Amino acid sequence: MPPRSSTTTNPKKPPASKPQRRPASPSPPPPPPPPPPPPPPAETNPTIPPVLLTRILHEMISSNATATATTHSHQPQTRISSTAVAAVGEYTRWFIKEAIARSVFERRKAEEARGGGGGVVDVEVEDLERVAPQLVLDF
Repeated sequence: MPPRSSTTTNPKKPPASKPQRRPASPSPPPPPPPPPPPPPPAETNPTIPPVLLTRILHEMISSNATATATTHSHQPQTRISSTAVAAVGEYTRWFIKEAIARSVFERRKAEEARGGGGGVVDVEVEDLERVAPQLVLDF
């Protein structure tokens, strides 16, 4: 047998050609982007702005100081810490929520007594005025 050389090819086999590339199948479409996050819900626990609370507290303190200060010619400097303002804000928020809840309860009770339905209740100032005395005593 004659020695084989690396350049000779087998006459029966065709020379090796580059493999044919198949046309690329279209790649699957990219997944849709995730939906945008839902808008934040309406604030369920709204707070009273600390600046407003501070102003109200200072006004109350200064009006009390001028009413009781008969011998002093100047008003004392009063400071309120941010944690105290936050505590007053939380207390005030609960007071308001309780006033609204009691007013709604009283209004529904009055409408049921008149034979009205149990649908949406419109709270009026008069409803808040009716529950105010007991609410102040409770708080």
